[in-house]
Amino acid sequence: MSDITYLNTHKGFAFLAVVIDLLSRKVVSWNISRHMRDELITRTVGDAVAQLGRVTPILFHSDQGSQYSSRRIRRYLEAHCIMVTMSFRGTCYDNAVAESFFSNLKKELRRRVCYPSYEAAEKAVFHYINLLYNSVRRHTANQRLAPYVFEARYFKQIESV
Repeated sequence: MSDITYLNTHKGFAFLAVVIDLLSRKVVSWNISRHMRDELITRTVGDAVAQLGRVTPILFHSDQGSQYSSRRIRRYLEAHCIMVTMSFRGTCYDNAVAESFFSNLKKELRRRVCYPSYEAAEKAVFHYINLLYNSVRRHTANQRLAPYVFEARYFKQIESV
């Protein structure tokens, strides 16, 4: 699943795109940019593909934002054998996992903070995702385990079958 949000900086908005694994709730990849163009999505999805390797099939879900419905993104996903699903217009429930992640990120990084620079926003997001969210923060969807711990147990269980 993927979505975009913004973070306030003194230099303008920093746009954060994430790709989240729906099985473990792990943020597989993320990027921050000064714009919301489709290159941000291409880079973030590319990082996710590189991280996951050649796992197929991959099902990619997003809302119908212009970045996700652009020809460039469609071609990119098709070239990597990634199947696309999208929410219906005006339906926020399909993207609830991403929206919940963004809500937690902003709440836990002090919602109303305005970062002095893009680099400061990127550093805060890096620490949140890598040092807290993926490795420590527990999720009810994961039997109250952090995403990394859940994945380790899940794949260990699959290997033993």
